[in-house]
Amino acid sequence: MNNSPTKVKKLARALLRENRRGRSWRTIAREDYQGRIDQSTLSRIVRGKGTWLPRDERILVILGLKKPCVPKPVPAPIPEWLRDIKKKIAVMAKDTRRNVMRLYG
Repeated sequence: MNNSPTKVKKLARALLRENRRGRSWRTIAREDYQGRIDQSTLSRIVRGKGTWLPRDERILVILGLKKPCVPKPVPAPIPEWLRDIKKKIAVMAKDTRRNVMRLYG
């Protein structure tokens, strides 16, 4: 999923606004993002006017530019009797392909 350019530019402008009000990058990183993002990353986003973004998905989630990935649920185990039937079907399909190739190949 690509990040929306307008969201990124809004974030860059908001960060710049906070910095111009007298808050340092270190203070913004510590107070707004609980120290989970380095101050140099925030500064770099603003210097690039929202065109540069970190590649780390974790940072993008913290900044609110990306939604966290939801892990897939663990599939239920296949019963033994169904596994045997699937193997038999796979063997029959393979044999059928071989026989067709012998006839027409």
